[in-house]
Amino acid sequence: MPPDVRLDPTDANFVDVIHSDASKPYFLIEGFGVNQMVGHVDFYPNNGNNQPGCQRYNFRKFVDEGGLIEGVRRLSSCDHIRSLDYYMESITRDMRCLPVAVSCPSWEEFEAGRCSRCGGKDSHCAVMGFYSDRMKTSAEGQRMGRKLYLKTNDGHPFCLHQYQVAVQMSKTPKRAVWDAFGQLYLNLKGKFHVRLGNRPQDIRGGRRYTYYVTTREEVADAGELGLKWNNMDPEVDNQLFVHSVKLRPFDSYFKRSELPRNCENICALRDILNYLYIDSTGVVFTYKPGH
Repeated sequence: MPPDVRLDPTDANFVDVIHSDASKPYFLIEGFGVNQMVGHVDFYPNNGNNQPGCQRYNFRKFVDEGGLIEGVRRLSSCDHIRSLDYYMESITRDMRCLPVAVSCPSWEEFEAGRCSRCGGKDSHCAVMGFYSDRMKTSAEGQRMGRKLYLKTNDGHPFCLHQYQVAVQMSKTPKRAVWDAFGQLYLNLKGKFHVRLGNRPQDIRGGRRYTYYVTTREEVADAGELGLKWNNMDPEVDNQLFVHSVKLRPFDSYFKRSELPRNCENICALRDILNYLYIDSTGVVFTYKPGH
């Protein structure tokens, strides 16, 4: 749509938009909102549509929470209303969990964990909602801003703790080159168990692999992480050699004053290790943030 019939960056000093019910041009049935970037900062939670918790089978839940009228309203426009829910939560909720959105070329690359750094002067990320104006400085002078992605929970609280997981594979002394096919899992003792990646993948020695992970509770609250390997190739040994595992909290840039000195990553394995052997039984290792 042309700027004269919609919101655009010239309408205010700083225009931030939350796209929760985006539709593509000429496909209004997909949503009541727009997919087009229209502000200095455009947030696309869950890729801008199909918000978690908005499925039709949740009608009874909507009625129980807000009555029949609110239930019907939520049923017909839940995705659309989610943008209000996200913004209001950013005002009223204790912000120990920050809904940080990150600039990325596409939703697929974001889900693959390839985008996690904020960059200088908040130029690549922003906190969705009331505190989004932290990005105002980097948006000044730009007619159009950045497209920012994040994931949310399916109900209150909507904010999820987001992390980039980077797994650096080793080349072992015995085999300089090896390939494997299977699935990696990360678990936090007593907290969560999560699959790394959307599907099984080829793993090669010496390569670095990144993943996007969300949790309802902050990982830094615990001291033990587990890594498990599920081999799916019967022709190779059921083993991997891992040099290091690192978690990068998305909100570390905004919480830097609260972090230990020189700590943006949670370094799960000490750099002194050359490699760590893991198999289907898994391995548990400890970390101390800041070490």
